[in-house]
Amino acid sequence: MTGLTRLKRHIEVCSPGIDRALKREKDFVRFTGHDVDVKFFAPHDGRKELCGKLASYDNGIVTVEEDNGTKTVFDVKDTAYIKLAVKF
Repeated sequence: MTGLTRLKRHIEVCSPGIDRALKREKDFVRFTGHDVDVKFFAPHDGRKELCGKLASYDNGIVTVEEDNGTKTVFDVKDTAYIKLAVKF
């Protein structure tokens, strides 16, 4: 192997992870029915955080259903993030 250099290569494969943030419409459609954690920029109905099932998404309007059956509707623009919930 004259003139050839052996190179060591390291490849790292990444995924969005189990607590991925939902950003695009197709993310919301794909994960409808899954548990999510929501954090608002400003309090919404007196709370800055919300946990529950992603019930629906329609043109930027999100509905989350909490364990007690309460449905909260809000604009995705009002959120700092909406992430898949991690439950152990």
